[in-house]
Amino acid sequence: MSETRKRLTLYPPISEAAAANMDALRADLIALGEDLEENLPAGRELSLALTKLEELAFWAIAAIARNQPEVST
Repeated sequence: MSETRKRLTLYPPISEAAAANMDALRADLIALGEDLEENLPAGRELSLALTKLEELAFWAIAAIARNQPEVST
């Protein structure tokens, strides 16, 4: 598979384990984001921290999704 195709293809979870890993990761990141919102003053820095958290979620979930074992059909 080409690098471009790998980067731009949708990768839904194909196993219960991958789905569970994604769900657990999201729950942890949501908890962290809510902690940041509760404990940091509103402003540019909080906004940037939440943006980076969103970016972290994207890449971490992509790592799980893109590295699942291939299913033979």
